[in-house]
Parts: sequence; structure tokens; C-alpha cells
Amino acid sequence: MNFLKHFWLKRALRRVARKPAPNRIPLSGERALENDFYHADLRILDGSYSDILVQTVSPRGFAGIAWNEEEDGYSIGTSVCYQFLGSYQIRISKYYRGHEFTFRNPMSFILQEFFKLPLVEIFADRTFQGLFNFRTPTRQSRIKILKKLISQREQNAAERRILLGRDDLTIHMFDIMGLLYGSRIRRHPRYFSMLDHLHLQIEAMVENGEVSYNDQYVHVTGQALLAIAQYEEDNRRHRSEVFRNWVMLALTLVIAVAAWVAIYIKP
Repeated sequence: MNFLKHFWLKRALRRVARKPAPNRIPLSGERALENDFYHADLRILDGSYSDILVQTVSPRGFAGIAWNEEEDGYSIGTSVCYQFLGSYQIRISKYYRGHEFTFRNPMSFILQEFFKLPLVEIFADRTFQGLFNFRTPTRQSRIKILKKLISQREQNAAERRILLGRDDLTIHMFDIMGLLYGSRIRRHPRYFSMLDHLHLQIEAMVENGEVSYNDQYVHVTGQALLAIAQYEEDNRRHRSEVFRNWVMLALTLVIAVAAWVAIYIKP
């Protein structure tokens, strides 16, 4: 292990040991807003050992607990000397006020902590969220929702590149809200009102056979394609009718002007 890599890794582990994460990390709700700690684990590069959660650091190495497959949790006490750290890959997570930052490079972790870049990112996020919350989200139409669902289904299928079962192509209601309004909608004061309205729209789509709904998961059906095609055809006819009306109005004006000229302007 080269000197610089060893140097940054030891500094990173020492910083993590100052504020170790609890066994259960709150990721949502009011408790998540109180987070202020680090979580670091090491994985040996050849895959022969399970993850080791860092807990304490000493001049010679660090101590922690390894992952126990049988108990599905960290429970095996272990220690690693610094001279063997070259065989491990590190992952550090910083949990702060409801936010999570992940680092896989100890030097990047130390430098970003030194310049307080995570705090800058949090401040920027809160600023943009506050500006977003001033807006009243526009409720989306049924057709736009169907188009979003179909687009997401196609994307999910393309990423797997195989024929998928029905359950693999369902979309959760929370994810649909993100597709329609962006990720910031979850912290908007009208979020639950918008979510309830989306439920009503989904219920109407279920009645039309355009989607199926089960336990917050939505599955778009082939009937949605027919609904979109019918909407676009109706919209095309409407535009054509509006265009014809404008043409008729223009011709009427031309004829009226021509008649006025013929009557009142003598040769």
C-alpha cells in the first residue's frame, strides 16, 4: 500500500471513529433530521471476507464488527492492522440532518469535509427546495400521466433487456409523483394533497381499464395506448376544425372588404 493512500485512509478512519453511526440509522421522519455521524465499512478486494463495520481506531489499526450472514447483521468482532488495509476497499457514508453522502475515496472524503462541501450542498438544496415550495404544482392531465407511465415502463424493460413479468413492470405511486413533478415534490407542503388527487386519477384510469392498481403499485395496460391514440386523434380533429374556422373567418372578411370596395368606391 503506497504512503499517500495509507495516509488518507488512516485520517478518514480516525474521523469516522469520532462520530460512529448507531446500529440502526434513521433514514426518514423527525429522527433523521437529528443525524450527525459517519458510517464506514471495508470490503476485502478478493471477496473472501464479508464487510467490516469500523467502530474504533488505534495507532496500529482499527476494530469493528464483521457481517454475519446467519444473523443478517454486523455481529462478529474483528480487528485489522493498518499494514493490511491495502487489501480492502472503503466506503464512507456521512449522515447529516436527513441527508446522506457516500464516499469511496478517503482523500475525497477528507477534503470535502475540510472545505465543508456537504454543508454547502445541503444549503443549496434547502434554498432550491424553498423556491420550489413557493410554486403551486399544476395537476397533470390523465393523458400526460399515461404517457409518463408508458415511457417509464419502456425504460424499465430496456434496462433489463429481457421479457419481464407483470410485477417487474409496476410503478409505485411515490415514483409516479417523482416522474410528474420531480424529486422535490416529496418535501412540498401540498405533497399529500397532490398525491390524493393522483389516487383519484388512477382510480378513474382503473375504471377505464387503462391501468391496474394493487397496494400502491400501478401497472399500465395496452388500453392506455388506445386511450392516447384516441386523444391524439380527437386533438388533431379539433385543431383541424379550429383551422377551418379561422380560414372561413378570413375569407368572410375578404369578401366583406371586397363588397364594401365595390359599393362605396366608384371607378
